[in-house]
Amino acid sequence: GWVPRKTHNHSKFLKPSDLHAIFSKNNLILTELKGLTYNLANRIWQLTEDIEVNYFAYLIKGKQ
Repeated sequence: GWVPRKTHNHSKFLKPSDLHAIFSKNNLILTELKGLTYNLANRIWQLTEDIEVNYFAYLIKGKQ
């Protein structure tokens, strides 16, 4: 209930595996992938290893 209904179209979501293919095509190297989860008990967002829903990617441009 954090966002209005129909805010997201799940068929358009990109999985990390989809992103790897895009990165490779564009000469980008993934250096770090972290998940983001909300801890209800502490009411804080945390970086985690869980990349199932929310995630951040850190990339660098490869040599040409």
